[in-house]
Amino acid sequence: MKKHNQTGGEVKKMITKYESGINMQNGYKFYMNNIFNVVLLLLISALVIMPEASANSGYFGALQSVYGTTGTSCSTCHTSPPALNSYGNAFAAITSHSSNPAGALLSIGVPPGVPAPADTIPPETNISGVTENGSYNTAVTITLTATDNMGGSGVRETMFSTNGGPATKYSIPFVVNTNGQNNVTYWSIDNAGNIEVPAIVNFTIANQLPIDTIPPQTNINGVTENGLYNNNATITLTAMDNPGGSGVKETIFSVNGGQTTTYTVPFIVDTIGRDSVAYWSTDNAGNIEPQKTVYFTITSVPVDVIPPETNISGVIEKGLYNNNVAIALTAADNPGGSGVKETIFSVNGGQTTTYTVPFIVDIIGQDSVTYWSKDVAGNIESPKMVNFTIISGLGMDIIPPITNIWGVAENGSYNNVTISLTATDNPGGSGVNETFFSVNGGNTTTYTVPFVVDTFGQNNVTYFSTDYAGNIESQKMVNFTFVQFMNATRKIESTSILPGESTDITISITSSINQALNLHEDIPEGWNVTYTSDDGFKNSTHEWILLEMLPGIPRNITYTLTSPANISIGTYQIIGTISNDGIVQYVSGDEGVKIDILEFYRRLGNNPDIIETGDLMQAINDSRNAIIPFGFDRPLNAQEVGELVNEWINT
Repeated sequence: MKKHNQTGGEVKKMITKYESGINMQNGYKFYMNNIFNVVLLLLISALVIMPEASANSGYFGALQSVYGTTGTSCSTCHTSPPALNSYGNAFAAITSHSSNPAGALLSIGVPPGVPAPADTIPPETNISGVTENGSYNTAVTITLTATDNMGGSGVRETMFSTNGGPATKYSIPFVVNTNGQNNVTYWSIDNAGNIEVPAIVNFTIANQLPIDTIPPQTNINGVTENGLYNNNATITLTAMDNPGGSGVKETIFSVNGGQTTTYTVPFIVDTIGRDSVAYWSTDNAGNIEPQKTVYFTITSVPVDVIPPETNISGVIEKGLYNNNVAIALTAADNPGGSGVKETIFSVNGGQTTTYTVPFIVDIIGQDSVTYWSKDVAGNIESPKMVNFTIISGLGMDIIPPITNIWGVAENGSYNNVTISLTATDNPGGSGVNETFFSVNGGNTTTYTVPFVVDTFGQNNVTYFSTDYAGNIESQKMVNFTFVQFMNATRKIESTSILPGESTDITISITSSINQALNLHEDIPEGWNVTYTSDDGFKNSTHEWILLEMLPGIPRNITYTLTSPANISIGTYQIIGTISNDGIVQYVSGDEGVKIDILEFYRRLGNNPDIIETGDLMQAINDSRNAIIPFGFDRPLNAQEVGELVNEWINT
């Protein structure tokens, strides 16, 4: 180590200079003892002998805060006692010191009983993330950093408040995301209790979107809770987010607790038995809708969900009757339904009764009958009510009317049947109220005008009448046969075609009589008929006149039917009749030509008669992307996709 150029005599001289001016508090001259001389000598030696330390201005700057003005050599040392600040006027207060590698004084030891220097300077806090009057279009993240003065007691805590709210202790950067004008107030406190004057920064957040915390809502269509469905169910899911929300991201579902799938198009559930579909949606903000589940049943047995319908006869709403009325109830279930189980009625709000035969109401005054029916599947008709009045005016009439039938006779055989009914009451009776009839066991109908029976084969008509006294005639029946002497059957070569395509149609006609027949085909509007053979064809009305019909010899009429090039998807009906001398019979057989979008996809693959896997995948893709096949007016819908899926499964 390089030695300092000052000598030990200069050290002694320095000590002597400090020593000469120190006085005790009692005013007596105080001379340092040998122990103090040694301590002071060590301190001054460190200053004088080590040139690196003595030459370091930071070191002496630190000493200056304790001693006052000092120099770098003994020639500039104090010649009088320096001011020692809070340590008092005794060098004995300095017992030790430490410095960093750069030479700056870090600490000065203080002996017991001597007060430490007081910290009176508060810390200083800086803010980052925002600036005064700054403008931001997103949320801002704010950081606060605080430092205490050199030699201070250190930062104890930093506080802040947002927009004049409660003061909060700062620990980590925080976010401000309120739209509009904002401010943050902040300050720090040190360990000596010094409090920094609060600072405030003002700034603006513009166009900050509100935070979306509401999940979307999903609705299911195609099934209902505990619903019952034939063979399969096609299910549609629709989801909507809350107004101003982030928007629906995806909808998810699973069938019967299976794998979850992202919903894109309606799907089919065809598992026979008890089924379930769980479904929910998420939005772009990450909100997840609580899962919903609907339970339902698929059955291979047709399900009847339509209640029967009941009709009343014998009274009408607000009718006026003498003495009594006889009331009949008839119920019929829907075609293909489970059938009527029972019909129930009550009179004047009284006890309900199962209907079996017509009943009489004879209570003078205002009356009412309530009635309804149930079917075997358990469907219950909504109750109906009829209100009427019975007055006492005529003598007791206990004889029912008599009804006659005209146009047919028992076991008769006819080519044309028009039936009339006439009823008369007994002399002095209450008069005929209504006449009823039914054909071949069908619904009972109130007779008003003659009616036609044109069902070929064995037929029957049941009929009866009632009078105003409520007497009901015993039912009568006549049996007869309607002879089929002409027949026409239609065969359509292709019942599913594309727009603009044609199909050939053949009608085979037979007759048991040697008479001319007329054939009329009611063609869909806009379609074109091209006849193959003349046969008395009249293009304007699509009629053929067959002049020479030989009994038992069939005649064939053929024509080509062409659909318009620009036509909507659907089934177009052809209704034909064959007639002779007022007798009209409908043409049986094929009746419709379908403009079939499914046919378009059947023809894509190698086998145009079935749906192959490639055909189905193309159809699903076109439906999902709303691609309209050439010549059609719309893309595949969900139901049609389901039909193709079923075809594909079955083939």
